[in-house]
Amino acid sequence: MMQPFPELFGISVFAGLALWEVVLLLSIYSIAFFIKGAIGVGNVSMMVLFGAMILEPHHAVVLAAMTNFVVQMQFIPEANRDGNYSVIRTAIWPYLLGVFVGITLFDYLSATWLTIILGVSVGALVGLDMFGVMRHLFDRLNLKSAKSLFPYTSISGLIVGVTGAGGLLMLAFYVKQVLKVPRSIRGTMLLISVIVSVARVSGLSIAGFVDLKILTEVLICLPIGFVGGQLGQLFFKQLSDKNYHRILSGIMMFAAIILAVKGISQLI
Repeated sequence: MMQPFPELFGISVFAGLALWEVVLLLSIYSIAFFIKGAIGVGNVSMMVLFGAMILEPHHAVVLAAMTNFVVQMQFIPEANRDGNYSVIRTAIWPYLLGVFVGITLFDYLSATWLTIILGVSVGALVGLDMFGVMRHLFDRLNLKSAKSLFPYTSISGLIVGVTGAGGLLMLAFYVKQVLKVPRSIRGTMLLISVIVSVARVSGLSIAGFVDLKILTEVLICLPIGFVGGQLGQLFFKQLSDKNYHRILSGIMMFAAIILAVKGISQLI
């Protein structure tokens, strides 16, 4: 007989889950926040996609968003020091506009197909980048300009608004092309993540998805999240520029494959 997770403060948390399932979920979160601390992006997709194998999908999304919102506050001092505010100002508003439109069109567009499109698109971009093609195109076609950036980031946001996963992958790819220094890339992505997270948590709260049970579950997840994030920060300080770019590309490709597989599995 499976051992259920004990109540906390008299509140039934992780209802229906065995103790080992909660431990597995916390292990996933610890790895996710290690990645967040190390490269600045990629953790929420992992928390949502793997968490949905343990929790009900909506539960996985809300818990990941709320936990990420709190845990990433530890990165703000470094992000504020290293982030590029010029890039953020240029990229964030069309992205958030796209997210809003995507959420509005949620009932009219296929989340499954857009998840596949997002996964395949990010995978293709990362693959081309590994061969140096994308940096050449960015320079040749002046894709760093605000005029060119608007459709790129707004379409990225729209896809994310509908699918709910892979939120910062497209922006991370853009930032990787524009900024050369790993410290600046990481700091910029952490700042963007904070802004997007505030918007996401506000929306979830207004929609009534955040209750005392979710907040209690977040409280349980926080210690492992903070530890994972701190270890990730220490790991980042040991990375060479070359290895940082390799790991960032690897994480983005891994997340892209997961998104594509998730979408395809929903069609089968």
